[in-house]
Amino acid sequence: MSFQTQNAKGTEAKDTMMTIAQTAKKLGVNLFDYIYDRLSSAKNLPSLAEIIRLKASSVLDST
Repeated sequence: MSFQTQNAKGTEAKDTMMTIAQTAKKLGVNLFDYIYDRLSSAKNLPSLAEIIRLKASSVLDST
């Protein structure tokens, strides 16, 4: 058994998933809820990019 990826595409997929997971964590978004929302096409949750924009604009508005 290996805990490493088998090829470059696997490494890219793992890196992408880890980036999404860490971004969701920093934003206080439940990762499993977010992934389910995206995969089910429900789109009930805003995208991580939209949450970042909203948080940035609220910080700018308060200064």
